[in-house]
Amino acid sequence: MGRKNLIPYGLYRCHGFISAHLARQTEFSDGDLNLLWEALKMMFDQDRSASRGTMSPQAIIAFKHVGTDSDPVQRAAQAKLGCAPAHKLFELVSIVRGNGHPARHFSDYRVTAPEPGSLAKFPGVEVLRLL
Repeated sequence: MGRKNLIPYGLYRCHGFISAHLARQTEFSDGDLNLLWEALKMMFDQDRSASRGTMSPQAIIAFKHVGTDSDPVQRAAQAKLGCAPAHKLFELVSIVRGNGHPARHFSDYRVTAPEPGSLAKFPGVEVLRLL
């Protein structure tokens, strides 16, 4: 009958952004953000298909800009503008395939990311590990 070519194991890395200015314009709330995190954690659980196999998210690492000023109003303004460039924050997350053999499991990779509370290099930014 038909044939399907497949890759035994693949690891995808995705970046996403939430704009503080657009969030304010659309009334995007912390509750909406929590729903987004839950949706990302479970996005393939109810949508299996033969072409995707058993895809599932393995890690969700978020950087939150919180500002550094002692004045709450100024700190909120700093956070909206961002406290570090996104590309520099993404460079802090690395994925390395370890054993030299073709990957067959997530454990064949080593994912390193800053621990929450460890971003001395980028004050005003928090790390959230959500999965």
